[in-house]
Amino acid sequence: SATTATAATANVLLCLAALALSRTVEALPPSEETREDDGGWSLTTLGVIALMAGFSSLLYEVAWFRLMALILGASAYAFSVMLFSFLLGIGSGGWLGGPLADKLYAKGGLKHVLKGLAVLQVGIAFLTWAAMYMYAELPWLFVVVYDVMGVSPLMLWIGKLLLAMSVMVPPALLMGLAFPLLVRAAAGESLALGKPVGRLYGWNTVGAIFGAGLGGLVLLPWLFV
Repeated sequence: SATTATAATANVLLCLAALALSRTVEALPPSEETREDDGGWSLTTLGVIALMAGFSSLLYEVAWFRLMALILGASAYAFSVMLFSFLLGIGSGGWLGGPLADKLYAKGGLKHVLKGLAVLQVGIAFLTWAAMYMYAELPWLFVVVYDVMGVSPLMLWIGKLLLAMSVMVPPALLMGLAFPLLVRAAAGESLALGKPVGRLYGWNTVGAIFGAGLGGLVLLPWLFV
């Protein structure tokens, strides 16, 4: 109950902050229509990439949660640790991805941005593949963490967090880096980012829904039959 009340209070405070902020800025002038030759790339093609990226990222997340639950347990605290680790990687990547996307575009235009996006996707696949060789050692690592940091619940929580971060943060960081590159590729020289961000975010969310649903209800059960 206290957690729910805290979250609801935070939403109310965000609402009040947005209303207060809206009084301090002037209305933006109508943006010009994005021209076909503005250096952007097809939103349809990038939308498919965003869809597949969302699908694979949530499929990874479901699989990692199943894996880590075997090690950390299935409590609400363990789930929070795993979710924090995943969101930390995604959020940090998104924060760092904006400057990276601008830098790549300034260096070599759209071609460099798309190459960077391709490298990130290969990097996600490689890190996830390489981490599989660590999975068999996770029970032993948890025992080490418990022996060293099990002196208090707080220290044990920190140890569990570090264990989850070692699995999830590196590939999740690259996932977060990829989205700003998608937006930069779609926007090109245009400063009107609302349309590409909205559409790419929409496709990414649709992919994430299917990734979570099919991953948890179809693919993982099918693999373990």
